[in-house]
Amino acid sequence: MGDWAQTPVRALAYVGDAVYELHVRERTLREGGNVNALHKATVAHVSAVGQAAIAKRLVPHLTETELAVFKRARNNKGGGPRKVPPDVYQLGTAFEALVGYLYLKPDRERLDGLLAIVDTFHKEDSHAP
Repeated sequence: MGDWAQTPVRALAYVGDAVYELHVRERTLREGGNVNALHKATVAHVSAVGQAAIAKRLVPHLTETELAVFKRARNNKGGGPRKVPPDVYQLGTAFEALVGYLYLKPDRERLDGLLAIVDTFHKEDSHAP
């Protein structure tokens, strides 16, 4: 596939979800702790709510092309789970699609850079009172 920016949103999000979950698992493993604690920490960050929070903060760091992929995914009228509000689900999906796009493009340097920014969000949040 040539132009990954035009790949269906659900396909990008499918890949992005796996890539981001692996990233979070690696980060939590480096931070230490037992497997149950690692799993809980991973689930908190890989959830739609966690990804939506990240997405809001990441938008100012995106290029025009990345923002276009993000907005196309956010505005996609796909169904979502009933457990979270639609806007939260859409933001989480947009984040996953962006990660999937950068992974498939492939632009690993840019993906690593954005995930490093996300990691700073995680560190800031874990030090908040």
